[in-house]
Amino acid sequence: LSLAKVIADILAELRSLAPVVEGVVNQLEGDAEIHAERAASGLLVPGPRCERGTDLAGGGEELGGLGTDNREIVVLRGGGILGRPELHEADLKDAQVIAVPGCYSTAAILALAPAVSAGLVGSDIVVDAKSGVSGAGRSPGMGVHFSEVNESVGAYAVEGHRHLPEIVQELSALGGPEQGSLGLTFVPHLAPMTRGILATCYFDLKGSAGELEEAYREFYSGQPFTRIVDKTPTTKLAAHSNLCLVNVGAQGKKAVVTAALDNLIKGASGQGVECFNIACGFDRTTADLWMGDVGQNA
Repeated sequence: LSLAKVIADILAELRSLAPVVEGVVNQLEGDAEIHAERAASGLLVPGPRCERGTDLAGGGEELGGLGTDNREIVVLRGGGILGRPELHEADLKDAQVIAVPGCYSTAAILALAPAVSAGLVGSDIVVDAKSGVSGAGRSPGMGVHFSEVNESVGAYAVEGHRHLPEIVQELSALGGPEQGSLGLTFVPHLAPMTRGILATCYFDLKGSAGELEEAYREFYSGQPFTRIVDKTPTTKLAAHSNLCLVNVGAQGKKAVVTAALDNLIKGASGQGVECFNIACGFDRTTADLWMGDVGQNA
C-alpha cells in the first residue's frame, strides 16, 4: 500500500499533494547521509508510550510530541519544554524534547497570558470554549456521529477537562507568586462544525479597557501568528491557518477576551512545525501554513 494512497484515503483534501509527499519521503529514506543527520522526530502517541519515547532524544535528536496526554510526562518527567513559542521561544532554541500543547489550552492561554502577565486580572477566570468535532480525533463514537452532533451544542467534562492543569500551570507561572493562586473554571463545548476553537474568557478587570488592550498589543507585538483583531473573531477566519486571533473587550469592569484558532493547525501540527523550526534554527514561519493578513501586529 503506497503512502500516496494512504494520504488520499485518509485526508481527501490533500489528495493532490499525496504523490509529492510520497516522493519526498522516498527520497529522504533512500539518502543514507540525510537519514544519519536527521534532526528531529515527531511522536503522536498516548502519554505512557511518550514517556518511553523521550529516550529518542538521548542521541541529540529533537523530539516533538503531539499526543493527547503527554505534556506533563514530557515536561515534568522527561525534562522537556512545553512548545508554546509565544511564551517559550528562547527555551525552545536549545530544547531536545518538546511537548506540543493541546488545542484548548493553546486558545485559552494565548487569550489570557497578556492580562495575567500584566497583573490586570482581578478575580477568578471563566473560560467558555467551543470546539469542532475533529478535536475528538478520527475514531468513531456515539458522541461524534453526525446525527448526534448536527444542530446541537453541548458542554462536557464539566468536572475538569484534561487541558485544565496545563492552562493553570502556564498562567500561574506568568502571574508570579505575588499574584497568589490562580482560580480558573474551564468548560469545553462540542459545536456542530468540523474544525476550529473559540474561547471566550471572562474576569474582573484591574485598570481600564484601554490599558488591557495596550497590554495585549505589546505582549504580542512582532508575533507572526498570534494577532490582535478589532472585532470578535470567528473560527472561519482562522480555519486552515496557523493563526490565533484575539479580541480584547469589556462589559463595564468585566473583561471579555475572545480567541479563535484552527484546532488541527495552531492547536496541533502547525504549532509543532513552529517548535521544530525554532529548535532546528530555522525561521519560525518556514514551511508553515497560510499566515494570512488578518490583524497584522505592529
